[in-house]
Amino acid sequence: MRISAVRLILSGVLIAVAAAPVVVAQSTNRPTASPASAPSLADDRKATPQITLGTTSADPGDTATVPITFKPGQGTGIRSLKLTVVFRSTILKFDRLVRGPNADAKKMEVTLEDHVTSGEGRDEYSTLIIRAVVPPGEPEQSGLPSGVLGNMVFRVDPDSDGAIVDLNTTVEATESGSVSPLPTQKVRVTDGEVFVTAPGGVPGCFFFTH
Repeated sequence: MRISAVRLILSGVLIAVAAAPVVVAQSTNRPTASPASAPSLADDRKATPQITLGTTSADPGDTATVPITFKPGQGTGIRSLKLTVVFRSTILKFDRLVRGPNADAKKMEVTLEDHVTSGEGRDEYSTLIIRAVVPPGEPEQSGLPSGVLGNMVFRVDPDSDGAIVDLNTTVEATESGSVSPLPTQKVRVTDGEVFVTAPGGVPGCFFFTH
């Protein structure tokens, strides 16, 4: 009887040990909930309106043309833009604003609202205020179309020995159906540059980059 009892106990222990890995295996194979995917940087860029000022080069005495390009964000219609462009104007003088190929009078109005110059010599700066808007009478939800809004034309001092002039830009953008500008972080802005070539064909004087 004692031998039978011992055999029975050992059989129970072996059965329990053999069953344990099965339980573990089942627990490790349970499906787990996948975390919600966060918006990618690419998605953020697509959803954000973009204003880009171009980069160009010119010789002393020539003109330099810098395009202003707009790309609306996905699902975000922009009804008006106000650009403030500040640059050192010692050797680069603003001449005029030319409407871009997309600036159809029926779709948008692009105007130079102000042009102010202050300071003297190397401390002379100019400020341009440019506005692009959907004209009155267009549907409330209409937005500015994608493309070149306009071209800024500058005259380069004929006595310049070369420079790199930054066109520092800030933007106020107002969504369609709203009267309040978007937060500045909701609009991507790329500053422009004008490379004025020096004798020898390369930009000169690093001073003008700041």
